[in-house]
This record gives sequence, structure tokens and C-alpha cells, in this order.
Amino acid sequence: MKAAFSHAERVTFRLRKKTAPPKPNQKRRPLLGYYLVARDPLRAPKQVERSLGTANLDVATEKRRYIEEQVRVGRLDLWHPGAVFTRPLTIREGRDAFLKHRRTHPLPDGHYTRESTLGRFEMVLDQFERNTEPTLLLRDVERQHLERYLFRPGIKRNTSAADLSRLKPFFAWCEEQGSVLRSPAKDIVIKSEPSDITAFTKSQYRGFISFLREQERREAKNFGPLGLSWLILAVTLGVEAGLRRGEVCFLEWPAIDIEGRTIHVRNTAHFRTKNGKSRALPMSPRLQGMLGELHETSGAPRDGFVIRGPHQGEARKTGGRLNEQYLSERFKHYVRKAGLPDNLCFHSTRHTFGTELALSGIALMKLMAMMGHQNPTVTLRYLHVTGMDGRADVDLAFAA
Repeated sequence: MKAAFSHAERVTFRLRKKTAPPKPNQKRRPLLGYYLVARDPLRAPKQVERSLGTANLDVATEKRRYIEEQVRVGRLDLWHPGAVFTRPLTIREGRDAFLKHRRTHPLPDGHYTRESTLGRFEMVLDQFERNTEPTLLLRDVERQHLERYLFRPGIKRNTSAADLSRLKPFFAWCEEQGSVLRSPAKDIVIKSEPSDITAFTKSQYRGFISFLREQERREAKNFGPLGLSWLILAVTLGVEAGLRRGEVCFLEWPAIDIEGRTIHVRNTAHFRTKNGKSRALPMSPRLQGMLGELHETSGAPRDGFVIRGPHQGEARKTGGRLNEQYLSERFKHYVRKAGLPDNLCFHSTRHTFGTELALSGIALMKLMAMMGHQNPTVTLRYLHVTGMDGRADVDLAFAA
């Protein structure tokens, strides 16, 4: 068969990108996509050009590599008018290309996708792949495949909505790159239901910290050199400063002002806040003492992560910092071991912060700023959950 394609060894390849004419007041010419140019001096015409169906250089490079291989082994002739040369991707290959693109290309606001967000994309796409037929290709995924995954037995509506929020951008990107003709997720809509705020009571919080200290004392030989001090500090940062899980794991020493009792939550080279904005949080006396002691025993570092990964293997994967998933798993393990309600998750520590501040009578806008919310409607949930009806305030304002 190779003899029929004896020109294969003479063919040279190059990528060419096509751009559209610039519009008025437009500095850059819009990119239409990448084309593969193949040249053979003994063929007529000497040169042919094929669209690769993508404006992504990484995808175009991968397609070029595949086409070159097919030509070299004599399975493809680009001069043939009916040549089909785009290899259909598996779901996993599409996932890998999407994650690589998200890691290397900034979002419209100029920031890169957070690693925690990429982790959620990867988890959902892996779960979806495992729930489909092993031979199903990315181009053959239909709406029914997605609905079968999203509405599988035992899955809550809010979980399905969260999974769909990961699948939609993935398939939209696949459509943009030409890997699917049309996104099968485009017309699926799942409205999430308002979720209850789960928070520690004060007695539960105090009891949980005492339980962790007792576990650390009893099972010291089972823990690394950090014991459970890293988890105790993480929980305290959530409850008494309202830090999100990612904010705890990526907290660095330059953001800590121990003397000024302030924690600065801000974008860094390693981390981007949820809304891209910074906020300054007052430090409780307990947190000030814990962070001051840790800073002193750690050799007064000027930089680096505040909470290091408790195990060497886990820390190596994250550059020394605490891994978000590991934090959630260990937190849940000890919540269950302590006999606390099973609906408590690490985010419940942040809910506790908001709930206790609401109970203290803090102004709505101040609570909104400290929580890092952009929408006051989200902050109002804390006022509802505390049952604050304003009677005490009215009595105080209009006392006889």
C-alpha cells in the first residue's frame, strides 16, 4: 500500500494561520484558524492547504502531528479531494487538551484558571467518562449521554447543576475547536435549589477543636511532625476569619500582619481570589496567638505558605502547600469521628464565621465586604438563618 503513496517521503508540512481583515478601531486582526500546508514538488498542484478546524495552536499542532504520521505510513493522501484527516478524539483526550488550554491561556479578565477549578473540571469529566460506554468518542456524545450522567440515581439537583456548570464550558470549547459539531450541553438547563447554610454552633466548634487536640495527643505516633496542628489552624482560619478552602491552602506569610492583626486575602503568583478582588480581614486574638507562635517556631519566614502539607508526598505535589482535597477529606474524617452532623463540610467553617457575625449585629455591607461577596443577596442568607427579626433593635432604638 505504501508504494501507491511513494510521494510521502517528499512531502513537507507547515502550519499557517489565517486572519480576518481588522475592523475599525481594532488593533489586532481576528484569528480565523490554522491551516496545514503540504508541499510535494512532483505533484500537481505542488501545494495543497487544508483547514484544521481550530484556532488553538496546541490543537492544531497535535492534528498536524497526526496527519504527518498518516501520510508517512501511506494511509492518507492530502491531494485526494475526499481526504478525511482529523482523527476523532476520545473523551479523555478532549479533557486533556481542554485542561492544557485552560492552564496556558488567560481568561478574558487576564487571569488564569485556578488550580482548584481545574481540579473540579477534571473530576467531573472523569466521572462523566466512567459513566459512558468505553468506546464512545467525543464527537459522538449526545444530549442523552449527558442527561443520563447528570440525572443518575442518588444525585442531588444542586450536584447536577454544579456538574453541568463544568460540562457546558468544556463542550463549548470542543465545539469552538471543531472536536464536536455542536455542544450537546447547550440546551440543558438545571436550576439549583437554595441550599441550607450548615454551620457549627459555638459549642460544636469548641468541642471539635478540643477533640482534635485530644486525637493529636492520643495518636501522636500516627501523625507526621506537624501532628494535627495544621488542621486546627485551618479550621480556625475558616471559623474566625471566614477564609475559603483555597484561601486557607494558598495563604502566604507576606499576607499576614501579626502585629496589626490583619490577614490580607489577595491575588498572588500562585492564587486568584474567587472574585479577583482583595480584602483585609481582622485577626481574632486566638488567631493572632496561633499565627504568631507558628511564625516564631518556623524561624520567622518572610515568604512561603503558612500551612505546609503535613506529608512529604502530598506536599511535593503542591509545591509544599496544603492540598485542598486533602484538607476536605481529613476535615470530614474527623467530623465523623467526633460524632458531629454529617452535613458539615470545610465550607461550614466559613458559614460559621458569617453566621456568628450576623448574630453579633454587624452591618450588612460590612459583613458583605468581610465575606468577599459581590452580591448582597448572598450575604442576606446569613441574616435569614440567624432568625434576626429586628425586635431587639427596635426596642433599643425606641425605648420609652
